[in-house]
Amino acid sequence: MSPKAAGLGLPIMWLCVGLALLLPGLLMQSIARQDASHRNTQTTAIVLDGAQEEKTTSGHCKRGSCNTKYECHFDYQFTPIGSDDVITGNASDRNECDTADVAGAQRTIFYDPHDPGDNGINDPNAGSNRWLGLWMFVIPGAALSIYGLVTGAIALRRRRGRG
Repeated sequence: MSPKAAGLGLPIMWLCVGLALLLPGLLMQSIARQDASHRNTQTTAIVLDGAQEEKTTSGHCKRGSCNTKYECHFDYQFTPIGSDDVITGNASDRNECDTADVAGAQRTIFYDPHDPGDNGINDPNAGSNRWLGLWMFVIPGAALSIYGLVTGAIALRRRRGRG
């Protein structure tokens, strides 16, 4: 390693880790913003017959430390506001199938009025859908990138002061 590059390993690493967090975070934010701008109309859908529950178990079940996760998959139909068309969609809830997922149950869905086929049960403006990428990736990524740049600049300035 050259004397000029010595001491820059950690700042470069922090910069790379920060950039590696920034990119997926910005992508998540872009997708969330796009969903929020398109799926801006809501209506009531009717759940169709045939909901299916999926159970996944992981861990050491013999020792009593199982981790069981449920997911309920179901289909629904709705009529977009101002239209006579009937649109069918499908969704998944991250819990056991319950009364909200049985045939005839009503669910609020969000859809794009210009393309009703673009629909879902998750509110694109809800906090976790809209801000997850920002808080988990963008802000830490930006902080680590800035930290890497600042510590790298300090290391270079100290090196120049000695030389």
